[in-house]
Amino acid sequence: MTTPPRPRLKSLSCATPTAASSCMCGRDLFASGHHQVLALIESHAAHRTTCQLHTPQDERNAA
Repeated sequence: MTTPPRPRLKSLSCATPTAASSCMCGRDLFASGHHQVLALIESHAAHRTTCQLHTPQDERNAA
């Protein structure tokens, strides 16, 4: 049983920032608040470099 995707929220200047990070590997994270959103952005960028679905096998072997 899969859960439906979360709706993307629009950011308003006075609203609390939110962000979602998802990947085909099953990673599905959500953050709310300035510091948590910044941390999630960094975590998402790092995940893209290590996720087997985004990193070609040759690059993983070279590392």
